[in-house]
Amino acid sequence: MNDSQVNLSQIARMAGVGRVAVVNWRRRHGGLDATGGTKESPTFSRAAAEKWLRALGKLPRTTTTAEPATLTFAGGQTIAAYAPHLRLPDAGNRYDRYEEFGGYIE
Repeated sequence: MNDSQVNLSQIARMAGVGRVAVVNWRRRHGGLDATGGTKESPTFSRAAAEKWLRALGKLPRTTTTAEPATLTFAGGQTIAAYAPHLRLPDAGNRYDRYEEFGGYIE
């Protein structure tokens, strides 16, 4: 699998849900065809997966920056988050009062 291919778990992370939700959306709505992998672990075009999630209204709006974000916690501990993103919830979403910050730490 390369950067242009994603699996069900990666699509789920893009949407901020679990893998089972993506399986159910595919079953219920269709429209996302596998481009590789196996029946048990299919892979998909990243561009097609993003387009599909957007069409379903499941792709969260995000802001991104190329610079790492420095996070300082109470007590003074500091970490750097790479590929940081801030998920801004859609109005009417049951989590519309919360923003989510994500990224990874090396």
